[in-house]
Amino acid sequence: MIYKDRSSDVAHWLQLFFRLSFLPANEVADAFSDDIMPDAPASDTAMKFVDYVLENYIAVDSNFPPTLWAQPPDLSMPHTNNGAESHHSHLNAEFYAKRPNIYMFVDVYTEKDSTVSICISMNSLSQPART
Repeated sequence: MIYKDRSSDVAHWLQLFFRLSFLPANEVADAFSDDIMPDAPASDTAMKFVDYVLENYIAVDSNFPPTLWAQPPDLSMPHTNNGAESHHSHLNAEFYAKRPNIYMFVDVYTEKDSTVSICISMNSLSQPART
């Protein structure tokens, strides 16, 4: 698997694809054509990959256009897409001791839980009723 060899040209080229998600959506197509395509390896596999990415992720009429997945990083947002990991990270930030006493833990968790319940209730109110 040549893409796992970090020193290979193919691995370096593939890294360019992964960086596209950090661009504003309106810059993705230009970066794809100007920065990625000129360095493409001359192989059938690479060209099939390019066609697939172009059809499904880059083209404006693709199944998953850049407006769905590309945006510059927002430092105020959580740094994970794992909901449980994000929850635990925020919960751990509420404590000053590695092992807080149970009363402090229950107070903090109850406060967080009520905040989550309020947000869920507000979201359910803003969505149309199902029939």
